[in-house]
Amino acid sequence: MARKSRINSAAQFEQASEAAWNAALYLRLSVEDGDDTEQNSIGNQKKLCISFLEHQRDISIFNIYTDHGFSGMNYKRPGFIEMYDAIEQGLINCVIVKDISRFGREYIATSEFLQRTFPQMGIRFISINDDYDSLQPSADIEGLLLPFKMILNDSYAKDTSKKIRSSITAKMNAGEFLPSSGSVPYGYLRNPQENTFDVDPEAAPIVRRIFLLRAEGTPFNAIAKQLNDEGIPSPGKLRCLRGVSQSGCFAQSEWIRGTIRKITSDPVYLGNRIHGKVKRDRLGGDKTKRDPSEWQVIPGAHMPLISEELYQQVQEVNRMELQRRSAFSQRAKPAEDFRDLLRGKLFCGDCGGQMIAMKRNQRVTSSLSPVIFYQCNAYKYSNLKRCFSHYINESLIVSALRTVLDQQVALAADIEKTLQSVARSPVPHHMGDNNHLQSIRVKCRNLESKQERLLTDLTDGLLNRDEYEYTKARYAKEHAALLEEEREAELEALTLKETCHSAQKWLNSLKKYRRLPVLNREIVDLIVDRILIYSDKRIEIVLSCSDPYQAFAVILKETEANKHAG
Repeated sequence: MARKSRINSAAQFEQASEAAWNAALYLRLSVEDGDDTEQNSIGNQKKLCISFLEHQRDISIFNIYTDHGFSGMNYKRPGFIEMYDAIEQGLINCVIVKDISRFGREYIATSEFLQRTFPQMGIRFISINDDYDSLQPSADIEGLLLPFKMILNDSYAKDTSKKIRSSITAKMNAGEFLPSSGSVPYGYLRNPQENTFDVDPEAAPIVRRIFLLRAEGTPFNAIAKQLNDEGIPSPGKLRCLRGVSQSGCFAQSEWIRGTIRKITSDPVYLGNRIHGKVKRDRLGGDKTKRDPSEWQVIPGAHMPLISEELYQQVQEVNRMELQRRSAFSQRAKPAEDFRDLLRGKLFCGDCGGQMIAMKRNQRVTSSLSPVIFYQCNAYKYSNLKRCFSHYINESLIVSALRTVLDQQVALAADIEKTLQSVARSPVPHHMGDNNHLQSIRVKCRNLESKQERLLTDLTDGLLNRDEYEYTKARYAKEHAALLEEEREAELEALTLKETCHSAQKWLNSLKKYRRLPVLNREIVDLIVDRILIYSDKRIEIVLSCSDPYQAFAVILKETEANKHAG
């Protein structure tokens, strides 16, 4: 059976044949670490974990997951999410961290992972500096200290966050706070030496042009299309080109209606520095927008790009458009609406982007009810330049989804009947090939007995020294091969058991769906991973369990083999 090698950027450690744990090294660093940044650096965490593993021959590194600049007060971190996905797929059964604060600082969520989620999933957890290993018999005793450490970590993070917020607020009040380069408004450059914004010679003319076009009554979409047609980089793309943003998702971003609307309504271009547009009520919570009356505005903080007269003229155009839109009669509600059922599940099969829901433009005066349809987000918000049109009716998607689920229910019913027949069969069947495993263990014991008698035979003169050394080497080789075969058989039995458990959960979900009067979101989450929509209106439904009947097929095959053998 193939084995994974340990991963190390500096050196590759040879995989020990007895490794039984596929481990994830989880490394995290954020601004909340304060003066301990160097001590807790990603590099130091990695060195500590690698050094620890040099003496753990039963553990191999599956992958290293890193979150740099993410708070430990929530688990919405890309590295952690990627690691947890691998755990759910059965690729990882061990997690290793430098200390418990690297894993997380929020007490309740961290306790839930360590005391309930990981034990239920059979995940071994090792915190090196805390001298904690959930596999060790003493883990329960040492683990008594972990809740106290987690409470201290939680309190430390909240206290640090409070101090940082207080410091930032004080700088804002004094007019000394500058946001990061990635947050500087389009049209300006960050000047930390003068504590101000400098005019961006490349982007500032574009800002003035946008305001002039809007003042003439040009629609937002028309302005965006004109800028895209001329190849002018959008704000996100410009940051990527300059190396300010490292996120690849903005590398091909286009001008869109929302960007133009945001620029034309932002008083920052009058020379005002604005703080407090969004707020976070608590550490780890989501940011929310604040009412403009709560913003902190510092007039004359930098060079204006437009005049007050032009700004007010544009605001009047915006107000008139809003007034015109508000005069429209309210849209009727669609006869059927499955947007909540499908939210977050629909993706473009061509570019991988999300599909967004839209309503066909029909009013209450129409005799027809509005229809929900879906379109590729990249296609819509690139002014129809990227990807393809994916206009597809929601009813077609729901119909395809029900067809696939009904097929799975029928297949599950057949499998269940067959398993019930196997259960009533006089032929013994087991979870995994336990007979093979027991046979290997018997061979091991017999060989060990032979090895013990070998020295006696040498002493009694039944073997000379050459015959003894030759036989001893042969027995040792056979014993090593049997041990390796035993380990592989145990791993296969464990894998099959976990697969059967997952498949049984799948069957239970389908039973629940079969009893429901209507399709609901809970069942969709349990059964469907994602739904892909292609430009030719082809629909591909990806199930959350890639091959739910694999384990049952193995059991049935083993049962048939036992029948023929009998």
